[in-house]
Amino acid sequence: MASSAFQLLSMGGASFNKQKYKKDLDLFSGKQNKSKKQKKEVDISANSGHLPAGLDFFGSSAAAGPSSTKVKTEKTSKVKVEADSEEESDSDEEDVPSVAPPSQKINLSGPEPLPRSFASFDEVVPSSHSVLLRNLRKDGITQLWGVQGAVSGAMMAKEQRDVLVIAPTGSGKTLSYLLPLALKLDQPCRIAFNAHKKAETKDAGEQGIRSIVLVPTHELALQIYGEVQKLLQGNTWRTLLLEKSTEMAIATSGQAGQLGIDVLVATPERLHAMIEAGKVDMKGTRYLILDEADRLIGPDFLPQVEPIIDGHTHARAQKVMLSATMEAGPEALARTWLKDDGVRIVVGLKDAPSTTVTQHLQFCGSEMGKLLALRNDIAAGKLPAPVLIFVQSIERANELYQELVMDGMRVGAVHGEKSKAEREKTVREFREGKLWMLVVTELMARGLDFKGIEVVVNYDFPQTVGSYVHRIGRAGRAGRTGSAITYFTLEDGPYLRTIANVMKSSGCKVEPWMLELPKPSKNLKKERRRKPVERKDIGGAGKNLARKDAKNRRAMIEASMKRKLKSGGKTAAGGASSEGGAGTAEVDLSE
Repeated sequence: MASSAFQLLSMGGASFNKQKYKKDLDLFSGKQNKSKKQKKEVDISANSGHLPAGLDFFGSSAAAGPSSTKVKTEKTSKVKVEADSEEESDSDEEDVPSVAPPSQKINLSGPEPLPRSFASFDEVVPSSHSVLLRNLRKDGITQLWGVQGAVSGAMMAKEQRDVLVIAPTGSGKTLSYLLPLALKLDQPCRIAFNAHKKAETKDAGEQGIRSIVLVPTHELALQIYGEVQKLLQGNTWRTLLLEKSTEMAIATSGQAGQLGIDVLVATPERLHAMIEAGKVDMKGTRYLILDEADRLIGPDFLPQVEPIIDGHTHARAQKVMLSATMEAGPEALARTWLKDDGVRIVVGLKDAPSTTVTQHLQFCGSEMGKLLALRNDIAAGKLPAPVLIFVQSIERANELYQELVMDGMRVGAVHGEKSKAEREKTVREFREGKLWMLVVTELMARGLDFKGIEVVVNYDFPQTVGSYVHRIGRAGRAGRTGSAITYFTLEDGPYLRTIANVMKSSGCKVEPWMLELPKPSKNLKKERRRKPVERKDIGGAGKNLARKDAKNRRAMIEASMKRKLKSGGKTAAGGASSEGGAGTAEVDLSE
């Protein structure tokens, strides 16, 4: 039975009322203009639990739809997993269908001898790790992918090699380091004895934090932590997501070196703050993993990440850095932290997008044209849910969200100005199928991992190759296919050739004239990295006049205040006094 898009997003447990949202289903499928007879057929189909193949993107027809008894079983099973029960769950919970590993060209380089890549689970996972094998099988993982075999071979080599991995999004990078990490940790830090005995520590030298997975965003940390829990469930592993609540618990424990944590998933700011405050130490940390390494060692995070890397001083320390893209400068910096330059593993072509994503460029003329194109694509059924839409700023995310809400779309928005609770709620509703479209900013391009995304829309043209690769990599993950549509206007012309070349390198068709456009200058590239293209408001002229007027009024008030203060300062210096001086002007302006 094929898993549908939203089943992949939520991995089960989602339900959908086809009768209630029938008009919306027709809208997304481009089937609004059915005759009464056709509509009647659809209604009968819905009532009987069946949907036409073109509409059944939820996979929730009667053939695949769970009965009420099965839903109850799934909820019970979910509670068992969250409770981290040591007992194996009953066979009521079905395994996720396995996905055949895609063909991956792997290139290894570094000091000789290079480690051997593994080809199968039999070579990597001993039969004694039956719980680990069961968890993999339950998640539909029965075969090693190329990157997973290569990274496992490098991490588990006797020479204890550091590793740098450059692989496309959706190529299996997360499991490539979590699997060998679990095998190298071997057993939980605190072994559980029977109820009569106290817990004892396996290795006195590893009572602190045995391994750390460092990621740039809380959303990505939450997802990685979920993958860790799925892989290690059914045993006494101690895993922790460093966030506000757990941070307070650690801070009040007074046991910086005695925490007994097997895997800690954290963002740089929180971990660095805890280390600086003496609440956490890395003396017992053997494994340090940087996921999305190019961003972590970039200017935004380097002040926090560098002390963390420098503090990784375990006698048997091992570092692993992974990213989908890595420019020459960041790669050179990364390799200075890897022992003997590390083993470099490249999957496919460096900085190339996934070949499982079909890519299209669409000229829209203007900002109003982009909004019209999006509406037309939705009406024509070109954007089957679930859909991710990328914009370049928080302000534009809010504007597009408002436009789509007014159009009656089931849409949410996620960006940096939303609270953590709001972001988590929106993402959860998107996974459950309550929202069909998600408007996100560049910040989220690396922070979301949805296995069932059908389409990615670059509403605002990406300014760098790395940005483009990470955006479209949200579709076509885990060997599945997807598509990406990139809208562009005249303002995006200087960067069109760069993206067209990336598309051509991944086998997509591009117009010859796009490849003949002039290259953007170095100065223009630097300028765009610093400041994106200035665009008109989404929705056309007159849409946000009130907001513009308020902005202009604030600027005028600030300028007037500066003039008044300057004038008041000169008067005071000349010895003159007045009741209506600078202080009075300040009060009046604030009103």
